[in-house]
Amino acid sequence: MRVSGLLACRMVVTGGLLCVAGTGGCASVQWVHAPFAEVRRQALARRQPIFVYVMDTWSEDRTRMELEVFSNPQVIAALRDTVNKPAKYDWIDIDPELAKAVTVRAPQVCLVLDPSGREVDRLIANPIPTPARFVGWLNDAKARATPPPPSRPAGTGP
Repeated sequence: MRVSGLLACRMVVTGGLLCVAGTGGCASVQWVHAPFAEVRRQALARRQPIFVYVMDTWSEDRTRMELEVFSNPQVIAALRDTVNKPAKYDWIDIDPELAKAVTVRAPQVCLVLDPSGREVDRLIANPIPTPARFVGWLNDAKARATPPPPSRPAGTGP
């Protein structure tokens, strides 16, 4: 992509990648494109909550979420300590583990699950939330979904 003068062009790629030409880099949410069983395994190993974005593949709302929310630096930072799974609403039944873990009746839903895959909270992203509202909701849900640190046996800690 060529940029001339002060013109900066945005390019959205499915999965939350936003590149702004002329800035020397891309900011992106790190999505895990793997079956839900693998996402859950990673979350358990890292002791991190799971964030699932259930989107449709055809609507303007998905594009707006990527441009207005998932490209925001505060949102990207807030999603660094979660295992992030995109799920296409029209294909959710393909991943039976995800379909067993959550019930979604419409697209544009954001879910926070604990590392074992139990739903903690959901945000209906219609209308599209502001980045500040999204980060506030996400941080609250993550606090409830993050397991406490493992306890140490008596006499083994500092």
